[in-house]
Amino acid sequence: MVENGDVVGHPLDIRQLMRRKEDRAIRSACEINHGLYQRSARHWIKTQSSPLEAPYFSCVPYLLGEGQAMQYSVWPKSRKRTRIPRLPFRPPDDYLRNAMVASLAEGDVELDIRLQRQTDPHLMPLEHAGVLWPERLSPRVSVATLRLPRQTFNSPAQMAFARRLSYNPWHCIPEHRPLGNQSRARRRMYFELSKLRHTMNAVPHYEPTGDEVFE
Repeated sequence: MVENGDVVGHPLDIRQLMRRKEDRAIRSACEINHGLYQRSARHWIKTQSSPLEAPYFSCVPYLLGEGQAMQYSVWPKSRKRTRIPRLPFRPPDDYLRNAMVASLAEGDVELDIRLQRQTDPHLMPLEHAGVLWPERLSPRVSVATLRLPRQTFNSPAQMAFARRLSYNPWHCIPEHRPLGNQSRARRRMYFELSKLRHTMNAVPHYEPTGDEVFE
């Protein structure tokens, strides 16, 4: 204990006190993280009908030109919902890809691109991806339409081509680069995982030019 500003008692008492404080801090952090997980899990446990019929969120901020940050989201413009096969049992492993194949065989698919600008650096932080940016401070604004033309993308040649590709959120122009510590970690992690996958599959990485043509 403390008397007149001095610590009195066996040092073990202090260590036990500190451990109890640390335990409480750890439990508190775990409860916060568990709450965030439960909140996000409620979104992700829903069985999706198609990758073209669900919204997507960047979840982390990106640069919107010099001195401005934003988050983006992508929303389907059609209200169409593809039937999910075999419910209430587990759907087939490739049912989402099959839904995309069917949709793009029928016609074009349009998606709405929306941006949410950072207007408050404290309530809309760059270094904490677990904080949801309030829409009351900055509503999502539609800025473009992404149109996927009618096509076939699952031919054997295209599937073999896809195995040579890699994805990295840092594959962008500098004016729209990712921001925050999570994005900096993803830059190295995505690169290393891609390198490992290509090495294990004995498939060299290929950077597309946009001129590729498939029969």
